[in-house]
Amino acid sequence: MRHRMINPTELPVPKGYSHGVISEGGGKVLCISGQIGWDGTGKMVGDDVATQFRQALKNVGSVLKNAGGTPDCILRMTIYVTDKNEYLKQIEAIGGAYRTFVGKHVPAMTLVVVRDLLEPGAKVEVEVTAMVPEKGGVGEFQRHGQGGVMPDSGIRRGPPPGRPGGGRV
Repeated sequence: MRHRMINPTELPVPKGYSHGVISEGGGKVLCISGQIGWDGTGKMVGDDVATQFRQALKNVGSVLKNAGGTPDCILRMTIYVTDKNEYLKQIEAIGGAYRTFVGKHVPAMTLVVVRDLLEPGAKVEVEVTAMVPEKGGVGEFQRHGQGGVMPDSGIRRGPPPGRPGGGRV
């Protein structure tokens, strides 16, 4: 399996993401539901965006691992935040958490500012689409065009305790 990062020279240099990603070869598409900053008991790990983002990435990593993948398998990541200003104030900590999670890998990414998230106290949610290798192993990545760098996991088998349906639709 090989992933090609597509960053045309006629577009601005992406910082911390790729404009497009093509996955070729033997793999399975894994769609990971939006993950928030709660731990295995359903408790929010902190009250700031950076702390919750770090935990949300850890939760994404857990799903990836249980599906036979790694962060290098991520093709697309969508991040939802409830406060753009808090996000920007904590961009260095957020970028550090991101780089620790994915290394130099830069999937296609979108950041969306939303009014609110479903779970009380949630300030960030991370949704991922990945291509997991058919027979294990890490995908091979090939960059095309320019690229940038940002400034500076068990599957839950049901809703968190005490939350019928997990509160998700």
